[in-house]
Amino acid sequence: MVITANLWVMLGITLLIGFIFGLFVSNAGKHKRRWREEARLRERLEKERAALIRDRDSALAHRDARIAELERKDATPAPVNPAPVNIAGGTAADGRDRLSVIAGIDPQDEIRLNEAGYYRYDQIARLGSSDERALEDQMQRGRGSIRDEHWREQAKLLADGKTDEHLTRYGASHRVV
Repeated sequence: MVITANLWVMLGITLLIGFIFGLFVSNAGKHKRRWREEARLRERLEKERAALIRDRDSALAHRDARIAELERKDATPAPVNPAPVNIAGGTAADGRDRLSVIAGIDPQDEIRLNEAGYYRYDQIARLGSSDERALEDQMQRGRGSIRDEHWREQAKLLADGKTDEHLTRYGASHRVV
């Protein structure tokens, strides 16, 4: 078969028509639209990110300034004068008794008792059995532990000022904790 000029022209026209038809059928415009849309979205997100970073930095600067102000304010703390404690009775100047004098009550238990509203020996001495169970549950102690450790009896002795009898019966020390 001989390729003539006429055949070459027909082949060129066919290729040109195929190319034009391919452009109509293809999604080239769609890809450009997506690319432009993604570029706009990317630009908007970058602006939002920059705004968030500015907000964060200003909040951090405000926080740091506030901390520095508080540190300057608290730079010279007032001298701490502990409340005087009556060692024999265990009563502090604020009217609270030192409940940790009672054998079986450590300083952490004393804090829990204070949080529960018990500040004085006479309050412990007046505990009823239902109050006792509720307090044991609140302090996460075993059932009957207050009864077994004789808290009410010890508190009665201490409330009456019988510290020597308390010391001999329960062996609890009256040192300042």
